[in-house]
Amino acid sequence: MLRGLIGESLRLWGIHGEVESDGAATTIRSEQAFVRIEPADGGLPFRWLVRWRLPHESAPGARERHPRACASVGGVLTALRSAFGIEGGAPVRVASASPIPVAQAPRLQAEPAFSAGEGACATPIVVLTGFLGSGKTTLLSRLLRDPAMARTAVIINEFGEIGLDHELVEASDESFVELSNGCLCCKVRSDLVMTLRDLARRRVEGTLHFERVVIETTGLADPAPILHALQTDHGVAERYSVEGVIATVDAITGADTLKTHAESARQAAVADCVIVTKTDAVADADVRAVTEAVSMLNPGAAIRHAANGEVDAATLLHGLGKSAHAAPPEPRCLPRHLHDIESVAIVRTKPLHAATLPLYLAALAENLGADLLRVKGIVGIAEAPATPAVIHGVQHVYHAPSWLDRWPSGDRRTRIVLIGRKVDRAYAQALLEAIDCEVAESAVGSPVA
Repeated sequence: MLRGLIGESLRLWGIHGEVESDGAATTIRSEQAFVRIEPADGGLPFRWLVRWRLPHESAPGARERHPRACASVGGVLTALRSAFGIEGGAPVRVASASPIPVAQAPRLQAEPAFSAGEGACATPIVVLTGFLGSGKTTLLSRLLRDPAMARTAVIINEFGEIGLDHELVEASDESFVELSNGCLCCKVRSDLVMTLRDLARRRVEGTLHFERVVIETTGLADPAPILHALQTDHGVAERYSVEGVIATVDAITGADTLKTHAESARQAAVADCVIVTKTDAVADADVRAVTEAVSMLNPGAAIRHAANGEVDAATLLHGLGKSAHAAPPEPRCLPRHLHDIESVAIVRTKPLHAATLPLYLAALAENLGADLLRVKGIVGIAEAPATPAVIHGVQHVYHAPSWLDRWPSGDRRTRIVLIGRKVDRAYAQALLEAIDCEVAESAVGSPVA
């Protein structure tokens, strides 16, 4: 298990070398370093001893020159990075988080069938946007439980292979339409138009009843092309009107994200209202810094603060203002992010051990560094199979796992989605398996082979 993970790590780091096993020990020979990983003797407070020498160091006794005691697989990888001069990511920071509520949103009530004829009122659309991990789904989950948001249809677009947000929101199934085959600002815009037309048709037929539509975009979407599509398609414009754009900005990492990611800056720039989220997890000075950054970017936006995703829906929706987007700019679809940011999914049928989660998140953040933008998932836990854990991470900041009191659907597989640059599925999978195996083996004191 360890040998396979080491091979994947070397490939990820661009290190060319030979990995050999000699009984329980593993040896790596490369131009950068000679490394030997040995299991510790029984009774020691660590599991592995990693020794290495560099090319300029003499051979006699050199294997003792750089010894490193490691208590876990993650520690072994840290030692390997030191041996090969690979820069690691920032240490994991755990932000406080309240458990995600699991109460069902109110069921949609019946209403007279919609007619697009003379005198019909256009259905308002709210576009909810925000960068990866900025709190859109948590905010939407809270809003849908507010009476002011009753009879709301939701369109969720996720970037990646596996949709999770619709289960994490956990509202009425009949109110959800999921678009998961790409970034909404690019190749899915035509799907969005068709979806809205289909919603209108279903309401005319009496099979779906709603008074408002919320479109939650992927964290990488540019809202301007979305707004352009909503207001220039005749079939959509005669049935719907844009009520406003709400953007979420993370109080923990938002100031840096606005500077380094053009998508985040554009999301905040076009918003009628910007919600600064996770204000409970940082100092007041940090909240003010993010608020000032948003104000400079979008002086006309209303700025509200949210702790644990709590915002009064009636107050939020009041005065969003439709005139702000009367003439959205002509879209320039530049799918740059699709070339260097990707999403990979890890699916596992067998539950993980509870101790695996914090070790895995720490190892991901440390080994992938700034290339890992977002982690989210629903995880089956061996010690509590009926109550899955929900994990959320943004760059090196992670919320403590929260617990659902039941699985939101019949799918009880662990599903973890990683979004970032150069995220390697094989490495992420091997890392998870090695750490979970190590946790299981630690109960009997046998090192991972």
